[in-house]
Amino acid sequence: MLKNIDTKRFPLILVPLLSLTTIHPMKALKIYNRSNSILFATTENNGLIGVRISKNFCEIPHISVLPSFQKRRIATLMIQQIINLYPDIELIIAETDLEAVTFYKKFGFNPIKLPSKYPDTTRFLCIYNVEKSISPC
Repeated sequence: MLKNIDTKRFPLILVPLLSLTTIHPMKALKIYNRSNSILFATTENNGLIGVRISKNFCEIPHISVLPSFQKRRIATLMIQQIINLYPDIELIIAETDLEAVTFYKKFGFNPIKLPSKYPDTTRFLCIYNVEKSISPC
């Protein structure tokens, strides 16, 4: 379901997906030029997930699903595939807003409200402890 995206030749078809996660999508691509950062898209180009991997730790800087494909478990499946691709991951974190915190809670993440970084915006740090014996889906 996931394919690795070459950010140096970023497919323009994916710009709307990346735009759902950041107001500066082309600037965000620079994150994925580092060796420990990888951007994936679904084979159908309806979902996108970016990760930073470090031994047993994973950060999700970007995750999105086209609005017409939301509520179909695509984001859940993308996170599960990252866990399957990187079996040494023990901890996953993601910083998100109030709108997306419900998704992370449903997956099993523990959200922690962060001090305000931006005016009139509530942010959360979502933490997920990967349990090797129990699937979160």
